[in-house]
Amino acid sequence: MSEIKVNVYPVLLAGGSGTRLWPVSRELYPKQLVKFIGNESLIQSTIKRLVSLLDEGNIRIVCGKEHVHEIARHIEELGIPADEKIIAEPCGRNTAPAIVLALLHLLKHEEDAVLCVFPADHVIRNTDAFHESLLSAIKLARMGYIVTFGIKPNYPETGYGYIEAGGLEKKSPDGKIYRVCRFHEKPDAKSAIKYLESGDFYWNSGMFFWKNSVFRNHMEKFLPNLMQGMNQYRRALGTDEEQEILRAVFEGLEKISIDHALMEKAKNIYMVRADFDWDDLGTWNALERHYTKDNQGNVQIGPGLMVKTKDSFLFHTKKGKKPLVATFGLNDILVVVDEDVILVSAKSQAPYLKKLVSELRKGDYKDYL
Repeated sequence: MSEIKVNVYPVLLAGGSGTRLWPVSRELYPKQLVKFIGNESLIQSTIKRLVSLLDEGNIRIVCGKEHVHEIARHIEELGIPADEKIIAEPCGRNTAPAIVLALLHLLKHEEDAVLCVFPADHVIRNTDAFHESLLSAIKLARMGYIVTFGIKPNYPETGYGYIEAGGLEKKSPDGKIYRVCRFHEKPDAKSAIKYLESGDFYWNSGMFFWKNSVFRNHMEKFLPNLMQGMNQYRRALGTDEEQEILRAVFEGLEKISIDHALMEKAKNIYMVRADFDWDDLGTWNALERHYTKDNQGNVQIGPGLMVKTKDSFLFHTKKGKKPLVATFGLNDILVVVDEDVILVSAKSQAPYLKKLVSELRKGDYKDYL
């Protein structure tokens, strides 16, 4: 497979705090920095997956200012210099402003490169198949299209957005390129079953590809106020006032995702059907899928004792045996043990841990966040 070394910039979005993976994922050490699977953090796995095809010098990572030094350390552990690769947000404003911030930095280097957007916390198996899809997406983006990956669903997931595919593109050499009919919000259970049965719906992967000029033109059309403010920051790049102006502009921006800002409004969007194994590691239930269950349906990571326990997940971050965590006579539970927190939850409620985190913010428990 030939490498693409010119005009392609992978942008990794690493600004989230991963509240649904609390207490291991926390505000100062979010999930993308955690080694949930194997010996690499999620952001390290994402970078390695990309640099085997694309130029490592072109990688950019957008993250919160409080994570800059730790992300730099994770990059350099891979033997890759972190210089000029990290773009710090002064505050979180969701994915659309984050991508625009990356765009403005890239315009300093090339006026019309291809920008590839990736969440930093996905798990992808079969790197060769991922690279094939990536090559197809970059080719379409160079032609001026907005492109995304669609993941064929194998169960009625309610935690993902969906892409409704239109007709198969006749020019598609491998039968994997579709025109996008529309994007759909996260569905209820009944709708998710209908989407699965129809065969025309795909999970929204959150990975996007476009030329800088195409993205800029669409954002100026759909979100002129955001672009007006960010262009003010662009004019300040390289000056002593750069960070002060960025902070003032960013704090005044609307919090809006790239799906709402662009993908749900734009025309001429193509979807590449992804044939690689993909998972959005957003919840404890998602993480559990990546481990082998015992004959009682349990997954146990780390020390602990599970007796008369079925279909449960124990995740213990401490290497020693203290504190001993023992379960007895329980079904369908989640137990997570971190340095200063023990979380016990019904597994069915694990996707809704944001509600628990919200309660922690209200009480005297903010230090645990």
